[in-house]
Amino acid sequence: MSTSSNGLTMGSWHSQLQEVGKLSSSERTELLDRISDDMVQTLSTISRHVQARILTEENTLKISKVTEIIAKTRAPKRGTLLKKMEHEIEELEDKVAWLEEQLCEQEDRRDARERTLGDEISRLELQSRKQKTRVKKLKDENTWLKVEFRKLARNTDILGNMSVMCKRVLSREIRELREKVHHGRLGENDHPGQVCKNLHPEDTAETAIQDTLVRTTIHSRNCLATTSEAETSCYVEP
Repeated sequence: MSTSSNGLTMGSWHSQLQEVGKLSSSERTELLDRISDDMVQTLSTISRHVQARILTEENTLKISKVTEIIAKTRAPKRGTLLKKMEHEIEELEDKVAWLEEQLCEQEDRRDARERTLGDEISRLELQSRKQKTRVKKLKDENTWLKVEFRKLARNTDILGNMSVMCKRVLSREIRELREKVHHGRLGENDHPGQVCKNLHPEDTAETAIQDTLVRTTIHSRNCLATTSEAETSCYVEP
């Protein structure tokens, strides 16, 4: 009878396998692993010597029994492990598919967010350009208004001075006309375009005053015809 490296014979293997139900789980596993290793070595030895001698019927029977025992003890455990691994692989594949789906959704949300941000940036840039254009226009209008305000202030000063001058000239002419009316020396030259001889003195003086106002207004408008003329002093002939 052949002996293994651990000193167990096929008979002792068989006897111990008969008592395998009495062993604990760890002892059973250890025994089966040891028997398997020993059987591998035994089978290797038999394979090397199979051509050198003819195996007896007893050895052949023992090898068949050991092989059958190994198949019976190993196969259920191997099948259960394979099923468990297949189940874990399926779970991992499902998890990978779910993660890929989540990744696609995140990429879609990111792309949508980037498009929204791009549109918002474009809108803000356009609004900024419009605001800059509006600010420039307002600055130009402000500058123009300042210039016009200075012109208006200057013309206001000129008109104020002209108003004082016109009042003085008008007062002087009215005073002279009243003196002429008072002394009866009002002639046709003092009131152009009118025949004064048959007019009442008060009517003649009122008409002369209105004519003086008209001449003064026309002369003032001529003085304001251009900016250069507006900046010069206006002289009203007495």
